[in-house]
Amino acid sequence: MVAIRTATLEDGPALVTLIRGAFEEYRGQLDPPSGALTESLEKVASLIEHEHCHVAEAADGALVGCVFWTPRSHVAYLHRLAVLPASRRLGVGSALMEVVEAEAAIAGFEWIALGVRIKLPANRRFYEARGYRITQFAPHPGYSFPTYLEMSKRLGPPVAREVVVEDWSPAWAEEYGCAAAGGQRILRG
Repeated sequence: MVAIRTATLEDGPALVTLIRGAFEEYRGQLDPPSGALTESLEKVASLIEHEHCHVAEAADGALVGCVFWTPRSHVAYLHRLAVLPASRRLGVGSALMEVVEAEAAIAGFEWIALGVRIKLPANRRFYEARGYRITQFAPHPGYSFPTYLEMSKRLGPPVAREVVVEDWSPAWAEEYGCAAAGGQRILRG
């Protein structure tokens, strides 16, 4: 079992080790290489000071996961979700995501977004299982082809659409018949 808490500057050195360890398996697999592999104490300290950072702490006090999020335009932007390999598939990543989504919703954000590398389909499936949908394919700076996916999720209940109430029309029966016939043609192939 892990406890999720807000990161402090004292967590900086452990966070650098955690992030590098969580992303080590991607060394040599990604183009461009992941910046997580060269994470520095200075950068992590700046993120802790200027963004929201949560850590997953094991019973022995070791950090086993982390996530950062920050306001970006009209969305909460989540990044650097990292879980050590030995702590994966235990709900750590999901617990971190739940905290960020709840915090972003309380802060008034309607949407949360993130980026995931195209070459990491298991990561994409993790986010899709949490309700995230692809919004676009995008290239890293200097690349002419897409290298990552942008995904987003609506926080809170769906927005109501405009509803138009009209008086009954005998033409509706004919419109339904045409739509039903078209659907049957599609289903028959």
